[in-house]
Amino acid sequence: MDSQLRNETKNGILLVIIAAVMWAFSGTVGQVLSQNMHFDPLWIVTVRINIAGIIFMIISLIKNGKALFRIFYNKKHLLQIILFSILGNAIMQFSYFAAISASNAATATILQYLSPVVIIISGIVISKKKPSKIEMICTILAVTGTFFIGTHGSLESLALSPQALIWGLIGAVSLAFYSVYPVKLMKIYGASVVLTWAMIFGGLFLSIYSNPIGKYSNISMDAIFQFALLIIFGTVIAFLLYSIGVGYIGGGRANMLATIEPVSSAIISYFLFHTSFMIYDYIGFICILAITLLLGLDGVPVKNKNDTVNSR
Repeated sequence: MDSQLRNETKNGILLVIIAAVMWAFSGTVGQVLSQNMHFDPLWIVTVRINIAGIIFMIISLIKNGKALFRIFYNKKHLLQIILFSILGNAIMQFSYFAAISASNAATATILQYLSPVVIIISGIVISKKKPSKIEMICTILAVTGTFFIGTHGSLESLALSPQALIWGLIGAVSLAFYSVYPVKLMKIYGASVVLTWAMIFGGLFLSIYSNPIGKYSNISMDAIFQFALLIIFGTVIAFLLYSIGVGYIGGGRANMLATIEPVSSAIISYFLFHTSFMIYDYIGFICILAITLLLGLDGVPVKNKNDTVNSR
């Protein structure tokens, strides 16, 4: 049994790491589509969510059968999933790709990793409790990291464009909402059901503002290939691998391992786009990555197999 547990743990760690690298790769693909091929970030996300939603629905139907539609019998839960699909999934993904378009994949990914501090601050405000030492340290690290990335140490000007910084911070807030809000729903219906409807409803919402059909009449085979990489590998397969990995090692430990995503994104950006980073960027990256690691070492639960599910 011990050897089986060790093997499952090793497999879980490997699967989560592969998923995190795939999410990092999907960010660089988004950078290619928006900056090199000049696709609108909103349109990219609309196409991605709609197609991924259809694929997730097929997978969820095979896995859950009629239970997939059980959510429609509870109006309160249905409204909660619709809210989650818009404020969590749709806006989180759009803000991420908008930040990529305005800067680069590595910086956009790092800024989204401010989400744990958003959760800490909102928890303190709602519960009106004093922050712990770890929470105070994480908040200071968040402010410091954002300062160095956004200004490169100078108060006179921004190193990032205002659009990149604003979308990055919106991404952190929406990712915090995405991470916390659906937990109870996932315990009732399962992560795959909740995320399937989050994709479907989120895709429908974005389609109101960006018609996924007909906007670009002549799309090259290269662009189709990039979209296939983004949707199949960077979304569907990455999600499935991460979900299996969470089943082996738990969501808390998986979340800590997922911090390899921004590191991978920076490495990929350097080699593919020759993106140069200054010492201030590296200081900022380290500060923000340290937040997740500190919170993990402070006692993130790892026993619950379904306590968190990521979906970049």
